[in-house]
Amino acid sequence: MKLSMNEVTIICFVRGIRVGSGAIRKSHLPAWGNRLWDTIANKEMKRLKGHKESVRCVAFSPDGKTLASGSSDTTIRLWDAATGEHKRTLNGHTANVDIVTFSPDGKTLATGSQDGTALIWDFASIVDSVDTQN
Repeated sequence: MKLSMNEVTIICFVRGIRVGSGAIRKSHLPAWGNRLWDTIANKEMKRLKGHKESVRCVAFSPDGKTLASGSSDTTIRLWDAATGEHKRTLNGHTANVDIVTFSPDGKTLATGSQDGTALIWDFASIVDSVDTQN
């Protein structure tokens, strides 16, 4: 797969799974979004829509089941990596979210923002709770 660096802002690969994730913007797309690619077959598998502004960072959970994305819209979104289903929106930052990362054991999600804050999320309780936001 060959893409212009003008089109790619983030690429994240998950170990042991043939899927890469990149936040890619092309001129004909109406908004920024995450795309899941099969890097072996060189084709788009899923497009994850939901952020209202540009996606600035992405990370897979250690088990590869969840993709977290941080955005200029100040939110973190959690996605089912297999289905592309939006699972939850996390709020707490007041500026661009530039960092999302999982702890090696997958129990904690840490996020960082241009608002000068770092937030630590109990990932197990997030996944088990019901999402009331879209």
